[in-house]
Amino acid sequence: MNSSMENLDMAPDMEGDSGCSPCEFEQNQEIIMKLPFFGGMPDSMIKGLAYFSNKLHFKAGEALFEQNDFDDKAYYVISGEVEILRMKDGKEMYAGSFGKGDFFGGLALTSSVKRLFTAKAKTDLACLVIRRKGLLSNLEKSPEIALAMLKVGSREVVEWDEQRIKQFGDKEDCLRQLGVSLI
Repeated sequence: MNSSMENLDMAPDMEGDSGCSPCEFEQNQEIIMKLPFFGGMPDSMIKGLAYFSNKLHFKAGEALFEQNDFDDKAYYVISGEVEILRMKDGKEMYAGSFGKGDFFGGLALTSSVKRLFTAKAKTDLACLVIRRKGLLSNLEKSPEIALAMLKVGSREVVEWDEQRIKQFGDKEDCLRQLGVSLI
């Protein structure tokens, strides 16, 4: 993974140790508290996640992660835009984008999953990067939080299917490609 760490007071240790300043820690905490993915988590656990999170900067064209990577990070876009691409037969295919306020990659916080897409900075980009280590240490202390996260994740999957149905209608070909909520 290529990442520029300019404008940071301290570069983070890639093993997950925090390198954020007290001010950055508070900003991280505020962002994480607002994310539905972490809904139901007590403040003490949000603090743990914020501790293992860092603000990273990416230059336009830099990859946050590549297709087929395994990593332990989720991303919240503070500023800029991320494009999501998929390589097929040596060609990059555009699959979508994320912008300011979007959160993506949350499944990587729960287990080691292969990235099916490449995420690249379309513009200069600032992201809050949340690491699996912070979430797992919290879940070990309070496993009931996993249930709250599972509920949020399940709701989001159903909403995703609903959005696709609205977008594509009830055409049989499109419906065969949906059904993520059936898993």
